[in-house]
Amino acid sequence: FTKQITNLKMFDELEENKEEDLPELSDEYKLEIEESANVNVFKRSIMGDIEVPCLSAAIDGMDQYVAGCYSNGEVKVFDPHGGGYIKNLRETTEASGLPLTSVIKWRPYSESKESENYLIGGDNAGNITKYDVIDGSIADQAQWKGKEENKIYSLDYSKNGRQFAAAGYDGVVRVYDDITMKMTHESDPFKSGHGGHSNRVFAVKFNKEDSNILISGGWDNSIIIHDLREKGPVNAILGAYICGEALDFNGDKILSGSNRKEKQLQLWSLETTKLINTIDWNGEGIFKDREHCRIY
Repeated sequence: FTKQITNLKMFDELEENKEEDLPELSDEYKLEIEESANVNVFKRSIMGDIEVPCLSAAIDGMDQYVAGCYSNGEVKVFDPHGGGYIKNLRETTEASGLPLTSVIKWRPYSESKESENYLIGGDNAGNITKYDVIDGSIADQAQWKGKEENKIYSLDYSKNGRQFAAAGYDGVVRVYDDITMKMTHESDPFKSGHGGHSNRVFAVKFNKEDSNILISGGWDNSIIIHDLREKGPVNAILGAYICGEALDFNGDKILSGSNRKEKQLQLWSLETTKLINTIDWNGEGIFKDREHCRIY
């Protein structure tokens, strides 16, 4: 990590890193590197309490901060360069009485100073909260006003950061304006004439080359392609069982990770919706004698 820390105000609060022995992790989960792999591991840091599971973690676009939301309701920010704790954006559920935050995303960095250092979090009540990481305050919130329960499982920003998408329990993809925090789009199969999700959605992703295009995936073994101009789904890819934020774009290619024992990692064509390749995830190297690894 070589990037210079620029937010001195925030890092005045950074605790001094003390020399201490890090707890040993289970052999089952240790990082092992193939000799032929082009990977270097320089340092290992544990951020937070290893007894409290982290539900979602994200690093900002300038590699200055790491944020995590935890099973006790806390949302914390850390220094990725040394693993030191910076501040708590949200207290525990027990202390605050607020719903559990299940997913977080940083607003993309841009030249606009007003856009820096904002983090959004989706909670189990369907609300989306925007945090000002510098002063630790809540900048704004999109409150869920639907009659039915709607836990948020996935969030993603468009490339320019002007809008973000949310999806979760009710299977509907919604898009919000980042400035007003108002919903601007609800993907409606009846308006576009194509079917949508029939179950929970665990991943939603903007196409960074065209912010009108999004994909989403979940428990119904499908990746739905949405076009904001058509106000709903426009196509579907069948065969990916998504149980976490395991979707991404690269040009015309869609990468999916499925929660199953085989054919977990696959490439699809956005244009044709056909399978391009199934990537050997289990491998013949260090994982060959282990239980098949599912992707979340």
